[in-house]
Amino acid sequence: TLTGLLLGGCAGSAAAPRPQLTVSGTGIVRLTPDIATINLGVTTQDRDVAEAVAANNLAAQAITDAVKGLGVAEEDVRTAYFNVSPQPQYDQNGMPTGQTIYWVSNTLLVTLRQVDQLGTLLQAVVNAGANSINGVSFDVADKSQAEEQARQAAMEDAQERATRLAEAAGATLGEVLTISTGSSGYGTLSNIEAADTGSAVGSAVPIAPGTFDVQVSVTVTYALK
Repeated sequence: TLTGLLLGGCAGSAAAPRPQLTVSGTGIVRLTPDIATINLGVTTQDRDVAEAVAANNLAAQAITDAVKGLGVAEEDVRTAYFNVSPQPQYDQNGMPTGQTIYWVSNTLLVTLRQVDQLGTLLQAVVNAGANSINGVSFDVADKSQAEEQARQAAMEDAQERATRLAEAAGATLGEVLTISTGSSGYGTLSNIEAADTGSAVGSAVPIAPGTFDVQVSVTVTYALK
C-alpha cells in the first residue's frame, strides 16, 4: 500500500548517529597572592563585667591603631565578632561560690593589601595586645586575566587529550560541537609560622605566602571523522 511504501522510505533514509568524542580539560594558572586577610582577636577577663569590657576595648583600640600605623585603611579593619560570656565559679567540691568571671572576646578581620608587610603586622598586633591569631588567608585582587588564561589552557588540554584518543581509535578529530565550562576554583598553598610573643619589638613574624591557584575546567565534544 501507499502508506507502507512511505514508511519504508522514511526508515531507509534515517541517518546513522554521528561519531563524537567528549573529553574534559583543566587549566591552572599560579599567581602570587597580593591580599592577606588576618583573623585576630583579644580576650580579657574580670570579675566586673564593665572592667572586662573596658580592658578589651582598650586592647582592641591599641591593635587597631597598630594596624593603621602600618598603612592599613580604616575600611580594611572591621569587627567580626564580639561576645561577653559570664562564667560562674565553683569550689573544689563543685559547689557554686557565688562569684562570676566575665570573659570578653573581640575578633577583628584585617585586610592587608601589602602582603610583604604581613610578618611585621602580625608581630605588631601581638605587641599591641592581640592574644589570638585565628588564621590568615591569601587572595588575589584581580583574577580576571588569570581566569581567561586558565580557560585557554583548559581548552588546549582538552584538544590535546581528544587528539590522542582519536588517533588511538584510528579516527580524525573534527570540529567542536559543544563546550561547557565548569566553575572556577581557587586555592592557596602557604606556610605561616606562629607569632613569637617573646621576640623583640619591631621584629617580624616569618611568613611564606606560597601561591594562589586559579583553576578552570571545560568539557568539549568533538566530531570524529
